[in-house]
Amino acid sequence: MNTDARKAMFCIIMSGEDYIDAFEKLLGLDLHGKQDRETMQVLVECCLEEKLFNKYYTILASK
Repeated sequence: MNTDARKAMFCIIMSGEDYIDAFEKLLGLDLHGKQDRETMQVLVECCLEEKLFNKYYTILASK
């Protein structure tokens, strides 16, 4: 997480009460240009760090 936008996305994803809460907070971020694409990259990085598959990331990504 090397940019402020990625750090914010990571904090939102990890602190969301559920996928709806995280999704709404991600929509509220003030992202410029192509920064919105980084959301998927952060989700993939989070998913890869888990030892077991966590369906939370899949559901959030599908939203």
